[in-house]
Amino acid sequence: LFKEGRINEARKLMCSQARPEEMEDVFRWCYDNLSLWGKTPEQQDRAIIIIRNGLANMPLVADQEINLSATLTELCQL
Repeated sequence: LFKEGRINEARKLMCSQARPEEMEDVFRWCYDNLSLWGKTPEQQDRAIIIIRNGLANMPLVADQEINLSATLTELCQL
């Protein structure tokens, strides 16, 4: 869905399907697929920072779905 440009649909699907114990795996998937978030090395570097921030925020937020959604939104804005 991300590759097709169906960003909102992809984000909603990921957020609705990921269980709390899988959140770290979802962030790892985002990292393993940096080409989805940017074509240039600079965009991919920025994506790494966004992903890291999302991971760092995990213990600080009450709702992991909101944290993941915010991270995916930031990634899609690159």
